[in-house]
Amino acid sequence: MINKCIKVLQVSPSISAGGIPTLLVNWYKNVDMNNIHFDFTTFEKERTEEFYTRELKSLNSNILNVKSIGQIGKIKFVLQFIKIFRQKKYDIVHAHLNEGSIYVLFAAMICGVKVRISHSHVFIKKLDNFQKVRRLVFLILLNMFSTNQLACSSEAAKYLFGSRAYKKKQVQVIENGIVTERFIFNDSKRKELRKQMNLETKFVLGNVGRMSYEKNHSFLIDVFREVQKQNDNAVLLLIGDGELRTNLEEKVNILGLTESVIFLGNRRDISELLEIMDVFVFPSLFEGLGISVIESQASGLVTIASDVIPHEVKVTDKVNFISLEKPPVFWAQEILKYSKGYIRRSTIKELTKSGFEIRNSSKKLEDFYYNCINK
Repeated sequence: MINKCIKVLQVSPSISAGGIPTLLVNWYKNVDMNNIHFDFTTFEKERTEEFYTRELKSLNSNILNVKSIGQIGKIKFVLQFIKIFRQKKYDIVHAHLNEGSIYVLFAAMICGVKVRISHSHVFIKKLDNFQKVRRLVFLILLNMFSTNQLACSSEAAKYLFGSRAYKKKQVQVIENGIVTERFIFNDSKRKELRKQMNLETKFVLGNVGRMSYEKNHSFLIDVFREVQKQNDNAVLLLIGDGELRTNLEEKVNILGLTESVIFLGNRRDISELLEIMDVFVFPSLFEGLGISVIESQASGLVTIASDVIPHEVKVTDKVNFISLEKPPVFWAQEILKYSKGYIRRSTIKELTKSGFEIRNSSKKLEDFYYNCINK
């Protein structure tokens, strides 16, 4: 039995508008806050107001500003977490840094935190020999420092913790849930939104994701350029922000696509922007799952994705996988097949049945925490 509120520190690099922070916030809003309390870390500068800062403060969460390994090195990184765990008595430390979680979990172990969760959000299909050895070292260390292991997909579980651990059910998969009712497709709403953005007659492609290396936006722009060569009515909506945004804007300018590629930055109206799109393009180099693809399917949107992401993300027949070894012109040809339109329908039942509804996902997490504490 739980006779006190469980204090959990969610260790994430940021509370910006990325996939993991969004998932954590949605989880928190759907667990029993009388029994479970979340605090959050961010590696952003102190006094920086990130996307979820105000919302989390309204939920009475503490936001701990810590410095990243890149800023202060591994030893100081560990020491700052030791200081945190000595000052604040957490029942659970839930780390979302993939391999980097070893440093946080080591500090938690030294300080006597009883429940130390390592959560895998990554799956890389192809590794060279050095990467394989590095992964094995981290696997051993994660097993030493964590008491429990979670993953967002079976592939992410096997990648970070090993196939043997997954087969022995030492790793539990908890789906990256979404608020499905937000994404129910509405054709009249779509027409109204497209009119507002002057996109009524356009063939609209889109992508949602942090502008970082793994999301492969540069390749996406190359693909869009090939689409535009055959359909000059095409437009690309890029939703998100990140360290590569300036480089991507420069590339778009050099290619003469500034009138057709629209950078929208971080947005709270993702579901509405998905309504506007005709095709969602997701050419990531690697993903633990790809929650944006879950959202695009919820909107009934055809999605063209790279074949290196876990295929568990394909819940409906709306997802088509393409190899990144195929040139941009091949991707463009597949995308253009949908330029004349298609029937969009609600896919909420399929998503809920597959475990991707946020209430189902949150309940699994809540039960997992209770089991960890009771043990």
